[in-house]
Amino acid sequence: MRFPNSRTLIVKTATETVNEIGEAVETYTQSATVKGEVWPLTANSTRGAMGVVDTSTHRAMIEKPVAVIMNQQIVDGAQTYLVQYAQNWGTHTEAVLRQV
Repeated sequence: MRFPNSRTLIVKTATETVNEIGEAVETYTQSATVKGEVWPLTANSTRGAMGVVDTSTHRAMIEKPVAVIMNQQIVDGAQTYLVQYAQNWGTHTEAVLRQV
C-alpha cells in the first residue's frame, strides 16, 4: 500500500551493553529504513483501536509489511517515537507510537 506523503523513516532496535561501572545501558542502533507516514492520534480515530493506551501519541503507517516490533524506535526527521504495538496487515504495517 502506498501513502501519498510517505517519507523515509528510520527503525532502531535496542541493544543492552554494560558501561564502565557495570551498569546496564540500553542504546538504539539503526536496523532498517522504511517508507511511511506518522500521524498524530485523535480521540475519534483511536477509540477502541487495538494497541492504543493512555501514553500513545501517534500512529505510523508503513508502506510495506515489515517486521516492526514493540520497543523499537521509529525516527521521523527530528522526532523519535517508541513502538507500543505493531500489526502487519499484509499490504502495510501499522504501529502505535509514543513520542519520546
